Amino acid sequence: MNILFVCTGNTCRSPMAQAIALGMPENAGITFNSAGISAWDGSPASAHSAECVKSLGLSLDSHHARSITFDMLDEADLVLTLTHEHKKHILETFPGFAGKTYTINEYAGEAGEINDPYGQDYKAYEICA
Repeated sequence: MNILFVCTGNTCRSPMAQAIALGMPENAGITFNSAGISAWDGSPASAHSAECVKSLGLSLDSHHARSITFDMLDEADLVLTLTHEHKKHILETFPGFAGKTYTINEYAGEAGEINDPYGQDYKAYEICA
């Protein structure tokens, strides 16, 4: 199973989702990746994101932002976006992936979205995580 998390810049939400998912023992054997719909390739995770996952015993030290590509979507068994706008962007740009693209909350049967903590204080990142 290959799961791809997608947010905007791939420096805050999707890297945290990837790190948290990788850190859950019940997810052993599952591959997790992350990307952004408008990422600056190579950018590190935001300082607050790195600090937040570090408080959970996880690391984003080796994370480098990546822009989403057709190949990433094609290789993923499941694509989880952080907002409806991310999902909409993917389905408009790469229309063949509707059957495996959901917002995280939609997939979990929950309402709402995962708000972007970018530019906010550490508490916003904790809430996001």
